[in-house]
Formats: sequence, structure tokens, C-alpha cells
Amino acid sequence: MDRSGNIYVLYAQESKVNKWIPGAKNGILVAGGNGIGNAAYQLNSPDGMFVESNTSFIWIADTYNNRIVRWESQFTSIIVCGSYGSAADQFIYPHGLFVDITTPKTFYVADTGNHTHAVSFLTF
Repeated sequence: MDRSGNIYVLYAQESKVNKWIPGAKNGILVAGGNGIGNAAYQLNSPDGMFVESNTSFIWIADTYNNRIVRWESQFTSIIVCGSYGSAADQFIYPHGLFVDITTPKTFYVADTGNHTHAVSFLTF
């Protein structure tokens, strides 16, 4: 949920995120929705999401692409990091994530395929 009371729903099988405005009967596509794939503008069965309260950027654990993607608008996405593997900037099926928006900016990822106890972290 963001500061305006909008609710964000991650649809893993459809590889998209919709924003639901209070009282609306339909959601608005805000991330993904471009078919399943590995291009920067696509997702593949994402399983974790974090919405930054101050910017409304949507951070997504793009599970089957083994990466973290930040969506700044429906049409602007950035692959922050990730690929398949066990190095510090790689994941195997990341699921949940949390973004620490304080200084220094850090995000934590539940890297399930690498069997980390709780989370991995990187700074940006």
C-alpha cells in the first residue's frame, strides 16, 4: 500500500503488477504485463515486491529470471542486479525483498535457491 491508500497486487502467473485505487472496480497495470520473458520490460513468475513509499517505485523479485527489477513507471524498468548463480550479485529463484530507503540504501533479498538462511543484501 502507498501513502495514498492505493494497493499493489502482484500477479505471479500473469507476470504483472496492478495498482488498485480505493473504491476502484478495476486495477491499473503499473509493471510487467508484456508477456512472460527476460527482456528488461518483462517478468517471469515474480514472487516478491516492495513499493517505495516516497517514490512509488516498485521493486520486484523476478523469480524465474533470477534478478531484481525496479519499475519507475509502467513503461520504465531497470534491471538492478542478478543472474543465475551464487555470487554476491546473483540469485537462484529470489522470492521476497525489502528495500531500506535510508542511507546507505540497501535492499535485502530472500535467495531461496542458494539456501541462504534469511536474506542476501547489496548496496546501490
